[in-house]
Amino acid sequence: KELASMAADGSDTKREICARIPGFTTPMLRAARLLYGDKELTEGGTIDAAAVLDGACLQLVFDSRWLALVVTASRDHTAKIWSAEREECLHKLEGHDDRVCCAAFSSDGEHVVTASSDS
Repeated sequence: KELASMAADGSDTKREICARIPGFTTPMLRAARLLYGDKELTEGGTIDAAAVLDGACLQLVFDSRWLALVVTASRDHTAKIWSAEREECLHKLEGHDDRVCCAAFSSDGEHVVTASSDS
């Protein structure tokens, strides 16, 4: 199913192309793979760098493991990243000396930010 059809400049990156797709959100970027044949456009790579031909069709594929993640904050001084689909903890983030009050994914979905009662 075609999600979008657009013109792109040779200097466009994966992030810029994906941002033009209706309904695409920044946290989805980490789950997205933008493919041209057997080549993948990397996060900072451009269309020119991937040698994409004029008028070519790119394929956007999602890795479902990254689409259903939840991050939680805990009194045990940790934050945890969970798979909502499998209902299991994937990563335990340690380092605070007091309870973690809140945790969230960064706007690009690449990092977790936390707040704690640390002094």
